[in-house]
Amino acid sequence: MAAIDREQPIFTAETMDQQIAAHEMSQRFGLFMLSGFAVIAVFLAVGGLYSAVVMNLQSRLHELGIRMALGAARGGIFRLILFDSCKLALPGILLGVVGAFLFGRAASAIVFGSSSIGLADLVCIALLFFFTTMLAACLAARQAGHLDPGEFLRIG
Repeated sequence: MAAIDREQPIFTAETMDQQIAAHEMSQRFGLFMLSGFAVIAVFLAVGGLYSAVVMNLQSRLHELGIRMALGAARGGIFRLILFDSCKLALPGILLGVVGAFLFGRAASAIVFGSSSIGLADLVCIALLFFFTTMLAACLAARQAGHLDPGEFLRIG
């Protein structure tokens, strides 16, 4: 620059690689923050699923006590709780997958250079939520299976 025009002031002298790295650093920070919030959202959703399953079971303790007092096997109660948890979780997971797919397509149309959410990503997250629901149901059913039917009936 000095050889071309000595009167021209030079404020910053950076290579193109340095300028690109500075620009990408702000994008990486935004992506890191977004990823962090996404992880927090997944943990909150998992906690919400667990709470919904346990609350569903707590509301049915009296019914389960009557079933056990009338001779229902613990395995049958366990399967009943798992099946009811599936009925509770699957519509929510399906709506979430559809919503994520539509939101991902809309966001990729708005944000330059981004890609849509892949099918494998959606399936992995849906399986994570499904298995989390099943784990919560198993833990709650196992806890309910160890209680005495008379205690179920006293709770209600």
